[in-house]
Amino acid sequence: MDFSEKMPFSIPCEYSPCGEMLATVQDSKLLIRDSESLEVLAVFKNEGVASKILWSPDSKFIMCPQYKRGLVQIYSMDDKQWKCRISEGIAGIAAAAWAPSCRHVLTTQDFQLQLTIWSLTEEKRWIIKSPKFSNKCQTFSHDGKFLAVVERKDFHDYIGIYHCDSWQLVRVQRECVLCVALDKLQPL
Repeated sequence: MDFSEKMPFSIPCEYSPCGEMLATVQDSKLLIRDSESLEVLAVFKNEGVASKILWSPDSKFIMCPQYKRGLVQIYSMDDKQWKCRISEGIAGIAAAAWAPSCRHVLTTQDFQLQLTIWSLTEEKRWIIKSPKFSNKCQTFSHDGKFLAVVERKDFHDYIGIYHCDSWQLVRVQRECVLCVALDKLQPL
């Protein structure tokens, strides 16, 4: 049995969804390695230490949120010169996630001020005001066509359904189906 040398890293390493690459963070450096040989394939320089590593579902991009600094840095595995920097300014970033399209990133500001959808292919962003939770406020449909967001407006909770092609609101639901179903249960 052969063992590699011990690799120091700041946060847990992450395998790419395709299983061919392994990402590690050493201080402010993001290292991408071949998952079998551990040979370094790419080195990216972050502005600070990443809080976590998030691969896009297609393994073509890698995101490094830096929550303490209120920014997210994204790198391309196909074009090592391409990079993206997302900042929410003084409002900060509490959570970051990939959309199923792999070409959109969702960030939630601290204090649940807004959820922002950022396009990596166009200079566009879409804003959803007042998500209820920072890291659990959204989910995508299984086919990736719709985004459901728990929102808090006028002291009431709503579920907003957004179409992922245009990020436009399709429907607002005041009560979730689960809540309605639970209300109709009869006590034992």
